[in-house]
Amino acid sequence: MGRVQFLANIASLFPWPFRAAISLSRKGVLPSHWLLESLTPKLFARGVLDSINGEPFYVPVTIAGWYRDFEPVTTAVIKRCVQPGMVVVDAGANVGYFSVLADKLGATVHAFEPGTALPILRRNVKLHHCQRVTVHPIALGDKNGTATFFNTEATTLDSMVEPPRGKITGRTIVPQKRLDDVISGRVDLIKIDVQGADIDVLKGATRIIADNPSLKIIAEWSPPDLIASGYKPEDLPAFFRDHGLTNIVALDDYDPRGKTIEEMLVVFAADNDGTKYCNLLAQRE
Repeated sequence: MGRVQFLANIASLFPWPFRAAISLSRKGVLPSHWLLESLTPKLFARGVLDSINGEPFYVPVTIAGWYRDFEPVTTAVIKRCVQPGMVVVDAGANVGYFSVLADKLGATVHAFEPGTALPILRRNVKLHHCQRVTVHPIALGDKNGTATFFNTEATTLDSMVEPPRGKITGRTIVPQKRLDDVISGRVDLIKIDVQGADIDVLKGATRIIADNPSLKIIAEWSPPDLIASGYKPEDLPAFFRDHGLTNIVALDDYDPRGKTIEEMLVVFAADNDGTKYCNLLAQRE
């Protein structure tokens, strides 16, 4: 039996000393050690208490602090768009920040998350006493069945697409459904953040898009992830236009003024390290 497995067995029986040691190590009180780091995902599978935009949230221990100033422009748009009684879909809900936000704004929320963030999402729904959030432990796509889901060291990069960046820590088979086959009624807002599989999610929601004339969609626009999925960066705004959602604004969290598609493509072209992304807000004129 290897040292990692031996320690994992001990830690499963006596988790608190190991959790305390890892926490002190991450704060710099104790020196870091790869054996402790290897135990982190298992011992903190339900996250650690931190904050997102000033609100308490459980987050993955490996990226604690990363969320503290999270997508302020997109947050402001959702606060303006969501009204009590609306129906919101959060595809790729991750730890549940936008699901909790929409619930607090009075919406009924369908949160979809099949990955390692699922237990953290559920914990945050409970923490914030959300009464209108339904958690769906499935992936959304353009067909029904199962899909390979890639888990990463940074939980924010987990995806059905092999990530172009970030260390892969495992692969799991997860159930996959078309959104059209999960929700039959009205939908007012769809928020999509699925690391490159965004167009596939949209392809599985064409009936909902057609049946809801006032629908707004906010989808992550990340060229490296789209390319890894077999798409071109231009394919996402093109999909919206092809389905009548021609009023499109780039929500750049580095620039609160907003950008056009053409302006954002210039920004992407100058992005040498491939980390630049934004969200697109699409609706009918």
